[in-house]
Amino acid sequence: MRPIILRSMLAACASLLLAPVSFAQTPPVAPPGGVTLPLVEYDRLVDRAAHPPAPAERPPVAAVVTRADLQVRVSADNVRGTATVQGEVLREGRVKVPLLEGAPMIGFVDIQQAGAPVPVVTESGTTSAILSGPGPFALAVSFGSDVTTEPGRASAALPAMRAGTVHATIEAPGDNVDVRVEPGLVGSRSSSGGKTIVDVTLDPRTPAVVSWSSREQAVRTPRESRLVTDVKTLVTVAETDLRVASLFDVNVLQGQPEQIDLQVPEGFDVVSVSGGSVETAGQQGTRLSLAVREAARRRHQFLVTLERTIAGGIQHADLALPGVQGAQRETGEVAWEAAGTVDLTAAESGPLRRLDVSEVNASLSALARSPLLAAFRYQRRGDERVPVAFDVRRFADAPVLGAAAEDATVTTLVSSEGRALTEFMLRVKNRGQLFLKVGLPKGATLLSAEVDGQPVKPVDAPDGARVPLTRPAFRPVGPYTVSFVYVESGSSFGKKGDAEMKLPRMDLPLEVLHYKMR
Repeated sequence: MRPIILRSMLAACASLLLAPVSFAQTPPVAPPGGVTLPLVEYDRLVDRAAHPPAPAERPPVAAVVTRADLQVRVSADNVRGTATVQGEVLREGRVKVPLLEGAPMIGFVDIQQAGAPVPVVTESGTTSAILSGPGPFALAVSFGSDVTTEPGRASAALPAMRAGTVHATIEAPGDNVDVRVEPGLVGSRSSSGGKTIVDVTLDPRTPAVVSWSSREQAVRTPRESRLVTDVKTLVTVAETDLRVASLFDVNVLQGQPEQIDLQVPEGFDVVSVSGGSVETAGQQGTRLSLAVREAARRRHQFLVTLERTIAGGIQHADLALPGVQGAQRETGEVAWEAAGTVDLTAAESGPLRRLDVSEVNASLSALARSPLLAAFRYQRRGDERVPVAFDVRRFADAPVLGAAAEDATVTTLVSSEGRALTEFMLRVKNRGQLFLKVGLPKGATLLSAEVDGQPVKPVDAPDGARVPLTRPAFRPVGPYTVSFVYVESGSSFGKKGDAEMKLPRMDLPLEVLHYKMR
């Protein structure tokens, strides 16, 4: 066998040597049953065989239901509902998609996709649809259930939709139908055209029960409102106007008033009305009407500010205090404040009883910006008004002392030639004066100045030097030190050593002066 193979190999080599050389080579022909591949394709196949691709991950669930929107119509005999269910099948082939729970409580279920029926399987109270995937789907689910009636109320069962979110719109006949859904969160409720519509968000895991009761429209007779009020009024006397601020505290004993009417003084304009329950306000003469947004509240609080301009200043004023119209009983306090130096006189009249300003209610004191001058307490019944009259006598404003020196220490050094160097040190209590005016003796020169140990730069003026008492970001509460040094050239001492020296003039009072000469 080996000699035959060797001879055939020699013959093949001889034929290759004797064959003529050709530069145009033909592509190799694959033997029968073989395939010819380029080198690049061969390398790619080898690399793919060495690193096979990872298999595709299997979806964790066969399908998901994202949203379900229910339209439920309630009647006297049954409940009919239509649900639009959206979702997606994740796995290939036919899968079972759970849609509804609570099948024993539901009369019938019909599921369609694009108008064609869908196979349905019911197992252990769960209704599932058989769908092909992968891909999204939209189903129309119809269901119905019977109504269970009780005295004055009826109820029916709603299935639990196996979806991410479940929204339902329930329609019941009648304008006055009390519709309840448990469990569920009611978003809005409206009645129109003989129907009551309720929008509710359902729990996707629990079957819901919808119940309703019909109530006939009854003619509501407005119940008389009974109010007890407390009013705190602050009267502010300015130079040319009169301002009234009243804080009302209204307690509702009976009824549900939707509007509260106030009686305001004549000639006053309403500046502002504020309160948590006040919706709108409108003034007609001496009547101020407040519309409240929560009629069922048992307590209302609001603040009313009024104003009246008086030409030529205020000397005498008569006004009726603001009050709540129709209040069964009203208690109140009134106090006065004034801008400037004022002597205010008010006397007791009618239900007014004098009150010490230190006993005024804290809420009334909080309204004031100046010290209270007078105060009264009163109690009225019905719609009687509480008149007040007062006289105002205004005085000219007296100048206020801006700064004062508690004590001063003056030290003077004198040479034999008569030159004198003087240090003036003061303990100053300042409330608002910006500069210390210093009138130096004739021929004296101001050398330096300090405020609380910090050097400052004095300013020269024709009527004297100015030493600043305050600086930016420097406003001490208590007294602080102000010092300045000046020099004056004098004549030599006489034969008997006599000399005359003058201290500088200043524009603040000085209590105690200590003088030293060396």
